[in-house]
Amino acid sequence: MPLNWYFEWKKWGVTLQVSGARPLKENRYHAFLAGILSGMLTPNLLGNFLGRIYYFKRADRYILTYLTLLGNFSQFLISIIFGGIALIVLKKFPFDYSLERLQYLLIALIFVAIIGYFFSEYLILKRRTRNRIVERLGENGTFTFFKLKTLMFSMFRHFVFTLQFVLMLIAFGGVSSWILILWVWQVYLWVTMFPSLILGKVLIRDSIAVLVLIYAGIGMQSISILVASFLIWLINLLVPTLFALFILKQKKSND
Repeated sequence: MPLNWYFEWKKWGVTLQVSGARPLKENRYHAFLAGILSGMLTPNLLGNFLGRIYYFKRADRYILTYLTLLGNFSQFLISIIFGGIALIVLKKFPFDYSLERLQYLLIALIFVAIIGYFFSEYLILKRRTRNRIVERLGENGTFTFFKLKTLMFSMFRHFVFTLQFVLMLIAFGGVSSWILILWVWQVYLWVTMFPSLILGKVLIRDSIAVLVLIYAGIGMQSISILVASFLIWLINLLVPTLFALFILKQKKSND
């Protein structure tokens, strides 16, 4: 879990570096922790920018919001890329739909997502806003630097997610193999594709994990998969959220 959040912290560091915002060292940490808390309470964890921008001047908030959301999208992109690889290699998935058609749809989605990620400023931002952001960034290559580095840290996080889930499944009776890794990638693919309300997809993630892994025939009972998936949520999301809440409450009390 610390390794998982370390890579998210590194993404946050790149965001601050590129944005030009210069917060106090203490505020960097508190903004990050507030992002964990606000993300947990918003659909698909997308609200992490709400907590993060709270500690910054109004002039810095628009670019921090945009870069944070772009960093979130990089995690989505990595999940569907590796999930697509798993789908193509396994040639199996637990839904009643044409495999060939699904592969084409997924490839198209990945292509559109890559274009959207690397050219988002031209596709979704108004010219005036785009010019303001480019002006803040200073150099034309800075945006590309941010996108590539954020994508790299998102990939490292995905590998950590994979290792956590595989080890948890093995602890509950799963058999270690590279096939299990591919099925875990497919779990994260479907979890990413299905929306959620709050609390980090706790119910959706567990249901999809049971559906996919029972279909995969990895030799585990539904209850074992359910408990393994729930513990991953507990370790990766609930514990850090409670820690963030405690630290922020301490700060508020001291203030």
